[in-house]
Order: sequence, then structure tokens, then C-alpha cells
Amino acid sequence: MSEITSGYKVCDVMTRKPISVSPKKTIMDCALLMQEKGVGSLVVKTGDRLEGYITEQTIVSQIVAKGKDSSKVKADEIMAKRVATIHPNADLLDALKKMKELEVRQLPVIDAENGEKLVGLLTFKDIVAVQPQIFEIIEEKLPLQEEERKRNSVLEGTCDACGDYFKKLYEKQGNFLCEKCSAGK
Repeated sequence: MSEITSGYKVCDVMTRKPISVSPKKTIMDCALLMQEKGVGSLVVKTGDRLEGYITEQTIVSQIVAKGKDSSKVKADEIMAKRVATIHPNADLLDALKKMKELEVRQLPVIDAENGEKLVGLLTFKDIVAVQPQIFEIIEEKLPLQEEERKRNSVLEGTCDACGDYFKKLYEKQGNFLCEKCSAGK
């Protein structure tokens, strides 16, 4: 993903045995397990295969708010089935960027070379607990990379030079310019 690396891999800090349930567990069982283990989400799996993901927020919005009986609804009925994952050898900076981009606090870790096997779960807490100085690295390196991305980005709006509206504007010396005005400066 990125050219800048932290020097730490996902497999160095991930939880190797995430709290999980089978797809046929009831939501009541899921909620009780979350409470018992002090977690806000569960991996749903069959054997070593990731099936989905359930969060407290999903339980509240899909069961509690709709007045459904949590002892009758199964995990596979409300779980997120399309779940973002990460490879165990990915760099932690890439994992953090992915978490930020997708607005998630955890990523199931899948070993694609080993038959899509679920090998762990990377949580934001794992990263902070194991490597708090990773944030110093991010603070130093990511702003530079973000500025480069912004310089190369295409925006939509009014050209600062000619005042006309364009679907594509380019940032040049702090101004947002259309293609014609950008070529002229």
C-alpha cells in the first residue's frame, strides 16, 4: 500500500485467537460472550474460515432497536458478510491507514496463501498496547505522504484564476485551477 513502513508487521501484534462464534449461535449467546470477554465485536467463523463479523452496534441497530428476540436470531442473519481483512505480513502503517479509511477499529487477519485461513484479528488496541511509539512514526511520516497525495489529487469546483466551474481542478502553488489555467501558470 504505502512506500513508508513502520518496520512492524501485522502478525507481530495481532491477537492470534480472536473471540469467535459459529454462524448459528444466537445473538443472545453472542451478546453474553461479548460481555463475558469484555469485547465489542466477534468474529464469525466456521473452522478456520471467516464467515463474517458482529459488533455491539449491529446488535443494537438490528435487534434491540427493532424489538427482535435475540434468543431466536442467529449470528449469520445479522453479521456483516463483506468484511475488510488484512494479510499477516502487511505493515502496521498500512493496517492503520486501512482502518482509518474504512472507519473500523479491527481487521480480521487472513492468510491468503494458506487457503484464506483466519489467523488472527488486528485491533486498534493491539497496536497501541504493543507499540505505542507507532504513533510517533505516523505523526512524522504520514503528513508528508498526505501532502503529496493532496498535491496530486483532482478536485471539482470553481477555478481560482478564471472563476469558471470545472469537474477537474488541480492544485498548483496553493490555488485550485482548471486544466487551461494550470498549464498557463
